[in-house]
Amino acid sequence: MSSHARKRRVKRLVAPLAALAVLPTLHATAQAGQKPPNPPTGDQTTLSPPSAVSASTPTTARPRGVTDPGKLVFSDEFDGKLLNEAKWNARDQERTQTKRKDGLRWWYKPENVSVADGKLALGISWLGDNEYAGARVDSWRKFEFTYGTVEFRMHIPPTEGHLAAAWMQSGAKESRTGTGADGTEIDLIETPYQTDRFATSIHYDGYGADHKTASTRTTRTGLRVGYQTLALPLGAPTH
Repeated sequence: MSSHARKRRVKRLVAPLAALAVLPTLHATAQAGQKPPNPPTGDQTTLSPPSAVSASTPTTARPRGVTDPGKLVFSDEFDGKLLNEAKWNARDQERTQTKRKDGLRWWYKPENVSVADGKLALGISWLGDNEYAGARVDSWRKFEFTYGTVEFRMHIPPTEGHLAAAWMQSGAKESRTGTGADGTEIDLIETPYQTDRFATSIHYDGYGADHKTASTRTTRTGLRVGYQTLALPLGAPTH
């Protein structure tokens, strides 16, 4: 999940919970009886620790609209005052594209991540002339799963000059074997718009010369109102 600046129009927008994206809950389930395949070379598969389910998550919580939701293996209700670093990484990383010609630079900064009132907030900030920062949290090497369903609720204010996004990314994302074992980035939602428009995309075969992508753009009335629930079921291959 991330927020980042894209254009020079962005001004100082960060304040306590004046966030680009606010996430009140996240749940993930694993489907019983499905053994993960051997990971591709370089894949740092991490098993879910017993404490990955928040104590405040109801025992009956499961993703909605799923026939066989499986066992709850990960949840976060964000009911503390700090990001749970046993589950999440808050990135401190420059993300400026080398091909930029406009002099704009941008980063992910952990100081733009806050937790309060049962919500995770990802904000943006102005660092200086043509320098901006957003925020990103991820569970890399702390929690990963092969099959199952991930679901979260997310509030997305109108965006201008910055991007709100939630995605999943395999530890084998740079693999280029040409098979289904290649790592994939799945963007559940990306929206740099003021309207109710958003994109859903996949990226695979690395990010270099072999990179491939497919994307669709959709408009959902009321996207910016309240909280939206997003879910992605990932089943075992059928062939």
